[in-house]
Amino acid sequence: MVKQADEYTLNGLYLRRNMMALPKHTGPGALTRKECGYTAPSHEQLMEELKYIIEEMDGTLEVLDCYDKSNNWQKLIIEYGIKEKD
Repeated sequence: MVKQADEYTLNGLYLRRNMMALPKHTGPGALTRKECGYTAPSHEQLMEELKYIIEEMDGTLEVLDCYDKSNNWQKLIIEYGIKEKD
């Protein structure tokens, strides 16, 4: 099989060429994790990768701890490409 170059649609979605179809009964990531033996990165590894990418883009990352009556969550705010107006 000849592998063709990766292509993306205008909205950023990956075209499904050269990709195996997912069975309809599996959840997101199930094929990757179970059948290919892939282990997802930990939260710490993902945060390290995000920080590296943001640093490469000369950006900033702000992590907010949020809560309401019944939920706690974290919000990530990434800012980059900030330029002063003329």
